[in-house]
Amino acid sequence: MSKFSWTSEQEAAINFSAKANLLVSAAAGSGKTAVLAERIISRAIAGDVDLSRVLVMTFTDLAAKQMKNRIEARLIEARSAADSAADIEHLDALLRIFPQTRISTIHSFCNRLLGDYLAEFKDDRGEPLLEPGYSLLDEEAAAGLLDEVLDELLNDLYSLLD
Repeated sequence: MSKFSWTSEQEAAINFSAKANLLVSAAAGSGKTAVLAERIISRAIAGDVDLSRVLVMTFTDLAAKQMKNRIEARLIEARSAADSAADIEHLDALLRIFPQTRISTIHSFCNRLLGDYLAEFKDDRGEPLLEPGYSLLDEEAAAGLLDEVLDELLNDLYSLLD
């Protein structure tokens, strides 16, 4: 059972029953992660969704981690509270398949696609667009490159003023 007291909008998102994609967009700190986690949990427990076919993309590593942790914790909680053999078996199956659920940041998802299909990314001449073993910049390296580019740009602009 969820410990949250949901707003009517949150309940509508959690209980949205159409067989369609759902986009949840709201301000930071408004409970999006909790709502999406609850939606996934309730639909998985009801048998309406196959966790191995779920794709959730977030903007931050923290949100992805929180969502994974919430879903797993709620499945474990539901398993502990289950009183019928059928429910226990169903929840055990969900817990076994849960690691296959794709919950990540957008950039992690795209990086995984690039890695999985690296050989397919070629230019018009058939040359690879990415080298095998490529890596993503971490935030610190990206900030350093941005500073470098901005310094160079500002120096070029200042030289035009002379």
